Amino acid sequence: MRRRIRKLTNIQTFSLVIFSAIVVYLVDWFILRSLGILPSVEFIIDVVLFYVFFKLVQKEAPKLLS
Repeated sequence: MRRRIRKLTNIQTFSLVIFSAIVVYLVDWFILRSLGILPSVEFIIDVVLFYVFFKLVQKEAPKLLS
């Protein structure tokens, strides 16, 4: 029998967005800042990192919460 995975609430999703943004900011601060990348390229890297990390956390969070 398969376990039903519950959906995330708006508050949980907002928390995941904030958590993902903080992780991307830390990666940006410690790694990308020292490389001296152009701001436009850095922005694109940040957006991709945020999207990938948020989707990963959003996929795994219901499993951890249930």
